[in-house]
Amino acid sequence: MRIGFWELIVILIVALLVIGPDKLPETMRELGKGLRAMQNAAGKLSDSISLDDDDVQPKKETMAKKDTWICPKCGERNTGHFCANCGTAKPVADVKEESL
Repeated sequence: MRIGFWELIVILIVALLVIGPDKLPETMRELGKGLRAMQNAAGKLSDSISLDDDDVQPKKETMAKKDTWICPKCGERNTGHFCANCGTAKPVADVKEESL
């Protein structure tokens, strides 16, 4: 939601009438300080959350160890149905266990 030019003028006129011309500059200054403090707090919270996200390991990485198999011919660890090193197919016993 955006405030247009005319809406801002109406808000300022109402504020001038309610608060008065003597206290309006001081009130606006305090309002600006409060908004700045809220923006700083929100920025710090956002930085804190992004730092916490870096510490968490994605589920895909933890699942990758479970989905791997060792090639009986060359001993390499693989994730697909064929060995990336020698091209040997995944043993049939491992394939049957996956479907269950």
